[in-house]
Amino acid sequence: MPREAPSIEQGVRGRDDGRIGLLVRTPYTPRHEQLHDELRALPKMDRYFWPERDAWWVSAAHLEALKTILLRYWPSVQILGRDGEPDILADRAGSAIQSRLAL
Repeated sequence: MPREAPSIEQGVRGRDDGRIGLLVRTPYTPRHEQLHDELRALPKMDRYFWPERDAWWVSAAHLEALKTILLRYWPSVQILGRDGEPDILADRAGSAIQSRLAL
């Protein structure tokens, strides 16, 4: 099933230094390179593309910047809470809390 909105997963350990950060997964956009350029504009020590996960890892300090960037390309962004925290669907008008879906 294709992903229709990007997601930001919180509480993800980095692959090299173990820092806690965010894992950003995005569906394809015709402006994909432009999006990647914006992500590359974040400080280099705070972000990298993680090919094994087909996602970007970004320092947790950049959550608000990520939301702003992603909302320029899609109408909403799903922010996955850490274990026990609710998920949030952020859109250009604000945010709404979602219950985590039981699988």
